[in-house]
Amino acid sequence: MWPHKEVLLLIYKNMKYIKILPIMFVLAIVLTVSAPSQAEAQSYIPAYNPYNTNSTFAIQLSNGSYVQMSIGDILNLIQNLRNQISALSGSYGYYSSGNTYYNYGYGNRSDAEDDLDDAYDALDELEELIDDAKDDSDVSSSELKRAKNDRDDVEDLLDDAEDAYDDGDYFEASDLAQEAKDIAEDAYDDLDDAMGNRNNDKEDARDELNDAEDAINDLEDLIDDADDDGVRNSAINDAEDELDDAEDLLDDAYDAYDDSDYDEAYDLAKEARETAEDAYDDLEDEF
Repeated sequence: MWPHKEVLLLIYKNMKYIKILPIMFVLAIVLTVSAPSQAEAQSYIPAYNPYNTNSTFAIQLSNGSYVQMSIGDILNLIQNLRNQISALSGSYGYYSSGNTYYNYGYGNRSDAEDDLDDAYDALDELEELIDDAKDDSDVSSSELKRAKNDRDDVEDLLDDAEDAYDDGDYFEASDLAQEAKDIAEDAYDDLDDAMGNRNNDKEDARDELNDAEDAINDLEDLIDDADDDGVRNSAINDAEDELDDAEDLLDDAYDAYDDSDYDEAYDLAKEARETAEDAYDDLEDEF
């Protein structure tokens, strides 16, 4: 492969910088490169190395003249362009070791900073929810532990993202920050759903307990009215037995509620309500 092809490839990969500020690229270089003969090339490139800053190339300008540039010159030009426009488009740079230049980073610094900020915001929200969950007896220890493990993973990813950012690898920093943000948001949603589901179960159980109490009170009132009328028969006796059963079920429902077993509390309270309502309807049919 001829040396000028290496330069063309290098320039092509960095065209996004050259296109943005073309005036900085040697007064509008036309990307036509004169291909010297092998003898001509060997006459001014004693030891070709595509990453050696002493390797030089003849670049044809728009006026037909030539300028001889080394790879070091081209890399320095690209680096200068990168310094000028990194905030607008991206970043692409090199560090040198002797006469050899190495690529050290690329990506958009501004985007990386935004992604890091978003990830830290998601982490802060997760931290706040974890703190709330610690004081919520309804959240199981396994759910809380899972959220904490996810939080630790997010912190590790953000540490790696910060390292990548410091190294100038903004693409990597963005990728890691976005991954951290996704994990934090998923962990938040999982913990929030767990707390929300328990709150809903708790609310449903409380509503059913209240309904069961109302049904039992209605049955008691109906039994008292029947007694006041001087009526005493098997229907009232049956209603009182059903009342006792409903009250026992309601007591069990409250015990379950106090133990935070809201599903069980709901089921027992519902059974208590239905028992009282059926007994009410049966007794009412007798009078």
